[in-house]
Amino acid sequence: MYHKTTGGIGIINTKDNKEKNNRNNNTSNIENSSEKKNESKIALVIMISIFIIMCGSLLYIIKRWHSTVGPVEMDTEDSSVVLQHIEVTQELTEEIPEITAIQLEKVDKASEGDSDEESDPEEDEVSEEEAERQAEIASETNARLRKELSDDLFSQQFIFGDKLLTLPFDYGEISDKYTFDLADYGYEDGLILEPGQRVAGTVELEAYDLDEGIVFWVGFINDSEQSLDIKDSKVNSFRMDTRWIDEDDYPTLILPGDITWKCTEEDIYKAYGEPEEEPYRSEDSKYTTISYDSGDYNYYIEFVVYDNIGLSEVSLRAY
Repeated sequence: MYHKTTGGIGIINTKDNKEKNNRNNNTSNIENSSEKKNESKIALVIMISIFIIMCGSLLYIIKRWHSTVGPVEMDTEDSSVVLQHIEVTQELTEEIPEITAIQLEKVDKASEGDSDEESDPEEDEVSEEEAERQAEIASETNARLRKELSDDLFSQQFIFGDKLLTLPFDYGEISDKYTFDLADYGYEDGLILEPGQRVAGTVELEAYDLDEGIVFWVGFINDSEQSLDIKDSKVNSFRMDTRWIDEDDYPTLILPGDITWKCTEEDIYKAYGEPEEEPYRSEDSKYTTISYDSGDYNYYIEFVVYDNIGLSEVSLRAY
């Protein structure tokens, strides 16, 4: 194409002009795209900053609320139930040479609510003549058992009630009067002892006519070659404490040498001699503990004698 110019004839190349215009347009588009990308980055940075600020504020609010409200506490009743469950299911055992020992501990049932207390069976009223007759029979039985009782402390014999016993003895010898409930120790379904297994002397026996101030504990051992229910096994430890007795109504307990409740230290030394182990003396509580051992760890005897009431606690253990 030809155009007229003031200086003569000039030639304009339209193809070059088009390419030049395209290059200018491309450059403009690239610059616009770059500006848009920068704007997007700026917007993203702003959004992230806002999100961080919001998270920080939320965290601050939560901390303030926690410090005001404090930690959540377990309801008292729920807590006691959990503790009771632990006590019921927990079984404390200790290993001793050739014998497995189980220690039974009573379960605190206070959290279970008020339970129905079993009333003690009442004795039938007897006439004065019948009472005198029973007392005479008891006296004759006592005199006969005293003659049969060994003079040797380590014979493991003693008189309890109207029976002459030798440790270990069948629990059935006294179970008609002195009982315990395994459910009190967390064993509602009973307890089986394997051969050689024993239960430490922490089982408390009760009787309807036993003074509330008397505490009576026994231990058990299965010295047979077969599995046995604990109540079919033998009693191998015997401990009775009459320190808190309210009335002068002691259960009959007589050891060799005619040692019984209220005996003095001198009475015990006269019957058995001086012990090899030095007696323990408490000047504050005014009592003396006297111990005798058979020497082969088969039999252990312990007496607690108070200055004002004499012999008040006896512990016998046959290993």
